[in-house]
Amino acid sequence: MITDKELLRRIAAYKEEGPTNLTWLDDDGLWRGWTYNPDKKRYYFDDIGNESIMGLWEDQWARE
Repeated sequence: MITDKELLRRIAAYKEEGPTNLTWLDDDGLWRGWTYNPDKKRYYFDDIGNESIMGLWEDQWARE
């Protein structure tokens, strides 16, 4: 179980770091997303889409 203090710590860390990835299912039924690598200060976008969420994630990890 997560404590209130731990939850607040995680929220603060998230706000400081910002989002590092986002994935969504688009209207055409394809998964799209982006990731951010803070070490390289680089975004990786997948605007082509993928039929499965795991396929999308595997492609994103391979690009990084």
